[in-house]
Amino acid sequence: MNPTRRAILTAFGISTVLFMGLLWPLNAYLHVAIFHLSGPVSAVIGPVLLEFGAIWVLISLVLAWGSKHPSVNAYIWAVLLVIMAREVVEYWYWSRPNWPPVPTSVDVLFIVLLVVAIIAVWALKSRAPKLLGSFGKFAEVILAFVALSGAFTVVQILESGWKARDINDPRPLHEASAAAGVSPKHGRIIWVVFDELSYQQLYGHRFAGLEMPAFDKLAGESTVFTNARPEGINTEEVLPSLMSGISVSAIRSPTAGAPLSLKNMATGKWQQFDPHDTVFQDALNAGYSTAVAGWYVPYCRIIPSVLDHCFWNNRAPIIPFINLYSGHTFGWNTRLLALTSLHIRAAQLRLMRRPSLDDPQTSAHQEVYQQLVENGDQMLADPSVNFLLLHMPIPHPKGIYDRKTASFSLRSNGYIDSLALCDVHLSHLRALLEKNGTWDQTTLVVMGDHSWRVPIFWRGSYLTAEEEIASGGEKYDDRPAYIVKLPGQKTPARIDTPFKAIRTRALFDALLQGNIATPQQLSDWAK
Repeated sequence: MNPTRRAILTAFGISTVLFMGLLWPLNAYLHVAIFHLSGPVSAVIGPVLLEFGAIWVLISLVLAWGSKHPSVNAYIWAVLLVIMAREVVEYWYWSRPNWPPVPTSVDVLFIVLLVVAIIAVWALKSRAPKLLGSFGKFAEVILAFVALSGAFTVVQILESGWKARDINDPRPLHEASAAAGVSPKHGRIIWVVFDELSYQQLYGHRFAGLEMPAFDKLAGESTVFTNARPEGINTEEVLPSLMSGISVSAIRSPTAGAPLSLKNMATGKWQQFDPHDTVFQDALNAGYSTAVAGWYVPYCRIIPSVLDHCFWNNRAPIIPFINLYSGHTFGWNTRLLALTSLHIRAAQLRLMRRPSLDDPQTSAHQEVYQQLVENGDQMLADPSVNFLLLHMPIPHPKGIYDRKTASFSLRSNGYIDSLALCDVHLSHLRALLEKNGTWDQTTLVVMGDHSWRVPIFWRGSYLTAEEEIASGGEKYDDRPAYIVKLPGQKTPARIDTPFKAIRTRALFDALLQGNIATPQQLSDWAK
């Protein structure tokens, strides 16, 4: 093989190693990245393949030039080998459970290795080209096989992108019957999921000075579950579990987006997620009209046949710690992937300060919240919608609100300020229902899908000073908030015995059938 072709093939292998953290998640068997897409798939796949191609061309040119200059080629290979080793270590961290970030100490270590490698090549002088030449031939063989794997992966990503080209096209919703309306017997049911709402942070041991009057008022006329047992820590698994009543350990989405598959935790087997075997079908069977306004989980794609009204959005990063955002344009993601990734890497190496809090994830989070409030309010104002799920993207980090100024802010104190925003939204929701005269007749179920995941996701430098204090030094209390206000309830109640959140569908079934009307009946049922 001539030197140019060898350089091109080797460069493709090197590029595959450097981009493994981007290529393989987009081609993962479970297709979780595609599952969360709220915009065109080309806006996510395109930037990755474009920058992969650019790096491939650049490395090809460098290797082709280096092959003609043996003394320089040794330095080129020394640098490339250290960089590839660093990327392999980083990918290993990302592939571990809960995607821990690479510690700064690892980056420091590789900086030292890079310096040592360059000094070693300089010290060896005339012998370095020969030594690295022999090693380079071996590396080229290995990288040729890596290149074949990379080519196969790229082809599969292109195939997945083609199949997912219509993934977010509108899908037919359930058609409400003329008889569906507000049930005079059992009343309206509103299910509010505040993403990552912790019982400990809400009612257990609230951060000093944090005022949450709406939640305090709600606790005075509701049943508070003080020991709800979470169904999991990942929203994409928890919500299907709660809707279906089946404990789910993993999800799998086809590239077309639906139907969703669930891995049954009890049997360990995969099964198709059936929208007609969910709480929404139960509500339809009971004569209710169903609606969802939610984020992150593509409700309008996976359960449209059991919803009369639906809105969803998601602007979260498609791949953890990688700046590719669902719902943004091709150009936006291309620029962000190149520039912000370099900024974050430089910050990890202590070459510059960490990116400020007014980053694209924070602004996108605020946009999603505002869209959900707008669409949720429309559903709340519609009296025909009497079984409604509102899945809100708060207090899930990152923070989008400043409780001190009572305004939206891209420089927030994270989770603590987001708890205050939850209170603002609960107060807003209550005001709407009181205005239309339905608050007293409404059953309100407020919960967290999981608790505040410290130290699972938001540890170390990701936490603000207030969050460090609130978390008690990054301790994890896994109890999600779980509150039930029954129609006409005016007095507080508590359920302190463990209550498994997987029973949420069963709870709604009992409410839909009118089998729970008093706090005592709820307590008896829960126990």
